[in-house]
Amino acid sequence: MAHNGTENQKSRRTLPLPEPLEAVLKKRHKQQLEEKLKAGDRWIEKGLVFTTRHGKAVNPSTPNSQLNRILESAGLPPCRVHDLRHQAASILLAQGIISDVLGHADISTTANIYAHVMPTLKEQAIAALNRVLTAQG
Repeated sequence: MAHNGTENQKSRRTLPLPEPLEAVLKKRHKQQLEEKLKAGDRWIEKGLVFTTRHGKAVNPSTPNSQLNRILESAGLPPCRVHDLRHQAASILLAQGIISDVLGHADISTTANIYAHVMPTLKEQAIAALNRVLTAQG
């Protein structure tokens, strides 16, 4: 599958999903199956999760526009979808995942020692996100 982002093959990995996100993606999958049926022969299969009603990739600015409409209606400042990655990392850090799990006094020690995240740490990080997301819901 072609990938147009700046990431490389090393950045592609399998991660466990927080339960609220899993539910959203299952709902999206059902919607997409319905869209595929409606589109019939006009559907272009690209293996994407978020698509136009005919299976093509959405315009890259669309997710940011949609996110900012939601944020504005909630009285929150605008941000980009990519900024959510940094916010998730901040939540994990606030939950104490890095220092508590690894026993490091500061994040720079962890960053200097580890180049990747072990599967058990991924699961703990997702569990922390689950706690935060379900507490917010």
